[in-house]
Amino acid sequence: FSQGTSEQVRLLRPQVSSPSTAAEASWIAPTFARLQELAILDDDWDQRGSAGVSTDALNFAWYFLRQVMPPIAPVPGIVPLGHGGVQLVWHNDRCDLEVEVIGPNNMIAYYFDKVTGHEDEFSLTNEFYRITDILWSHFKS
Repeated sequence: FSQGTSEQVRLLRPQVSSPSTAAEASWIAPTFARLQELAILDDDWDQRGSAGVSTDALNFAWYFLRQVMPPIAPVPGIVPLGHGGVQLVWHNDRCDLEVEVIGPNNMIAYYFDKVTGHEDEFSLTNEFYRITDILWSHFKS
């Protein structure tokens, strides 16, 4: 029995649907382009002595956005800050959300609910659930 052989068994792979053709999220290209624009700002970009935008802050902002943004979210406003960080901004009729990216794992968020009058400011490091909740509940187009 141990010396017996058998023919090779051939299994057919099941047919599957063609690869997804879903479009890239609409916020990705303009957001990436804006981050690239900011990457070339040198020191004193505003003629007031501001630091050039930090590559670390830009990279972390991009990482952060890819973690929290809904696929159909509006493009965030992205503003350079004098200390070398960037501010990410979303506004609509219901609320305002601003996230200051100082550097990796170093962010400050401000949220204002225009309907209830509730406002909150909090620090962020590597857990983004609060921002994800706000973006997914208030900023899906």
